[in-house]
Amino acid sequence: MEYIIIENGLITAHKCGASKPDGAVAVPDGFAGYVGLKRDALKDDLSGLKPLSQQISEGVTELPEGHKINETDNEFIRMEQTEIDEKYPIKTYAEEGSFEAIEVRKTFDRDGNFGYWPPEGTVEMTGKQPGPAYKAVSGQWVLDEDKAAEVAMTEAKTDRADAVSRITVVVDGMVFDGDETAQDRMARAITMFTSSGLPPDTTTEWVLADNTVAQVTVNQLAKALLLAGQKQTELWTKPYEQTT
Repeated sequence: MEYIIIENGLITAHKCGASKPDGAVAVPDGFAGYVGLKRDALKDDLSGLKPLSQQISEGVTELPEGHKINETDNEFIRMEQTEIDEKYPIKTYAEEGSFEAIEVRKTFDRDGNFGYWPPEGTVEMTGKQPGPAYKAVSGQWVLDEDKAAEVAMTEAKTDRADAVSRITVVVDGMVFDGDETAQDRMARAITMFTSSGLPPDTTTEWVLADNTVAQVTVNQLAKALLLAGQKQTELWTKPYEQTT
């Protein structure tokens, strides 16, 4: 006869014998329990384990962090990293005095331990870095004025480069690209025609800003180049004007 002994709600013995001791509980063939298992994890008829979702709802067991229940409801399996990121917040760490924020996800290490594993020498920050000019000071993000000025200048120069790349000018109803590349092309064309002794009303094909091809004169190219250069000059000093 196969039987188990239960003490304090736990299976403490699983044995076979000619007779069942007092207090022991007979179990069916193929019994799924084992020593150390809670009695409440078993179905009432002892024919098998309750589904894990039922065990959790009844407080028999708990869902381990970073795990979920498989489709057959009989095993805990690790969550995908995308699922972990949705359930557990991504934390921010940094070295003291650093402007570099390091995002750390909760995950499993090589030994199967589940947690946050920040780089050595970093501390957990109170939140995300508000901006690149903020540095880590005792777990807080503190604005650094010198860095803020440096960042502002870099951003202003980036904005300037973008604005220059979008320069267009209008000459005699035609819209010309006026970025630095277009200015170089116009300057080369003007130099070529003038050095050849051709008159300023000499025409050439030119691709306009809307990608249409037009016949333009050297004179019109010279006007477009002048206007584009003037626009670029206006834009070039913008980053420095903002710091004064």
